[in-house]
Amino acid sequence: MSGKKCEFIKKDGSQCQAYAVKGSKFCFFHSITEERRRELVEKRKKSSKNISLKSERGILKFLAKLIWDTYESEDTLSVERARVIATLLDKYERIKSAKEDKERRIKELEKEIEELRKELERR
Repeated sequence: MSGKKCEFIKKDGSQCQAYAVKGSKFCFFHSITEERRRELVEKRKKSSKNISLKSERGILKFLAKLIWDTYESEDTLSVERARVIATLLDKYERIKSAKEDKERRIKELEKEIEELRKELERR
């Protein structure tokens, strides 16, 4: 990253606030060609058709799609998207925490079962 701002001018006339990539006038997003951007958008559309929010992986895929859309849009919906992303990140953390709690509890139960088995063998 260089110390200068991206020189891309948005539809509303304002300048992109991201930092330019080293050796370029533009940030990463604005330095790719229009053709490559279209390819990436098509690829994203195809890969996001069957996203489920019931799993950790599904939530992460959906967040990636939202983040890409936010970079792509450059409009006031970015604020709403950011709120959705924050909500989904919170849900992700809760799912991850619940999963870790279940795994910890399973290990505790396995240890208790092993201790009971050893006690029964001693009798």
